[in-house]
Amino acid sequence: MHASELEGCLDNTMSFMSLARETLEEIISYIDSHQDLISLALVSPALKAIIIPRHSQYRVIRIREDMPHLWAHLAQRADLARTIKVVHLYEEFDFSSPQIYPTTLVEAIPRKERDSRGKEEDSKIRNMCQALRHMTALREFAWSLSSTALPTVRRVHEDAIFLALSQCKSLAHLALWGRFAEHAPGVDRDPSGAAYPVRSSPGYHRLSTQIGAGSFGISPI
Repeated sequence: MHASELEGCLDNTMSFMSLARETLEEIISYIDSHQDLISLALVSPALKAIIIPRHSQYRVIRIREDMPHLWAHLAQRADLARTIKVVHLYEEFDFSSPQIYPTTLVEAIPRKERDSRGKEEDSKIRNMCQALRHMTALREFAWSLSSTALPTVRRVHEDAIFLALSQCKSLAHLALWGRFAEHAPGVDRDPSGAAYPVRSSPGYHRLSTQIGAGSFGISPI
């Protein structure tokens, strides 16, 4: 939905702003384009207060760095995570595109505390899984790794992440590049792939799935 289309459906700004806050939030959540969100925010100070940053910074997440504080924020703020549509995680030294992630409402964490939390992998993965469960509008998830990197330190963490993703009914596209599912049973022991959370998801067959070299071999369905 474009901001211009939304504005055309309204008699005037005042009638729009007379709607309940919850209704306004729901309508605005359907606007995907960052440019359209900003255009709508410029219509009035009241709309700006609603859209920036609650919507303008919560549509796309694209990160290459380890950000435990970001996942902790999204785990705690279901009201913000629910409007995220795209998540891309890519390798640390891939500078082909800029990182995109919310900053304004994310609480600053002192460096010493941040370094300490960064070592608590269990906490980070738990927050990441909770954040993904909050993303009820998530449509696309992509994860790209180098040929030598593993997705998580512990295998159980990889399973937990994909189990959380498998519960996302809105997910329409999944792309994985790297050493995923190396611990999963082989085709001879598990022909259907049911032992791995991605393949065992009830909604798996709805996904448009894309894989790269070195991943576990999901083919497009």
